[in-house]
Amino acid sequence: IGTDAIALGNNNFIVTNRGALTAKSGTIGGWTISSTRLYSTTTVSSTTYYTGMRAATNSNTVVFYAGTATNTNAEFYVQANGKVVAKSLQISTSQIDSFSTQVTAAVDLSTIGGYDNSTTGLDKSSAGNYYVGMRVPTNSNSVTFYAGTKGAGSTSNQFYVQANGAVTASNITITGANGAWIINSPYFQVSNDGQIGAGAGTKYSTFNATNYPFSVDNSGSIRFKGDIYGCSSYGFRKGVSNAQLALPTSGGGSLRVEICRGLIVDIS
Repeated sequence: IGTDAIALGNNNFIVTNRGALTAKSGTIGGWTISSTRLYSTTTVSSTTYYTGMRAATNSNTVVFYAGTATNTNAEFYVQANGKVVAKSLQISTSQIDSFSTQVTAAVDLSTIGGYDNSTTGLDKSSAGNYYVGMRVPTNSNSVTFYAGTKGAGSTSNQFYVQANGAVTASNITITGANGAWIINSPYFQVSNDGQIGAGAGTKYSTFNATNYPFSVDNSGSIRFKGDIYGCSSYGFRKGVSNAQLALPTSGGGSLRVEICRGLIVDIS
């Protein structure tokens, strides 16, 4: 005991004449005192819960924690650098609304990444009158994506996609390995080397003209399995300009037609 303080246990407990109290161990209101932290440990139904706070020694120090473990293993903890981790967080609706109002007031959302932001979508135009953007659809024909020179959301643009899946492109280039399909559906296939197959009802991995009711290969040969009907006085003739199907008088080429359903073929 001195004139300016009371000290016990090799200064483990000190009270100064100014009222400052230092205790390196003990309890306060159920909290355990150590030289670096205050903490509480409670066991309920065989589950132990830990709560604590400590002085920071670096930016990653866990200064507050609560849960079934301590430090960064706790369900909730705060680090000295301001990082907060909460594995089960609930915020009331009123708090969210208040937060949203504050964020909206603090942040200008009229543009995002240089795009004009509105209730209908994001749009951008350049000095050269080029337009690009995306829109919120209001019906199946609405333009959802667009690019071109005809204005925001216009169906006159060189490229646009509608909400019903329709795609319009006035200048399109499709590339791929030679023979790869650029259009590939069960009833219509087109390869990038100029071969077309239609009507099969099956998506074939490679082109084979015999697989399709109608096909065109890249040598110009056309193959079909159905009928061709001629309705004028000249159904099928050679070198006749007003025939339904005519062959040139010169230059090669041939026509093979099976006689069926009373069809008369004249290629002489």
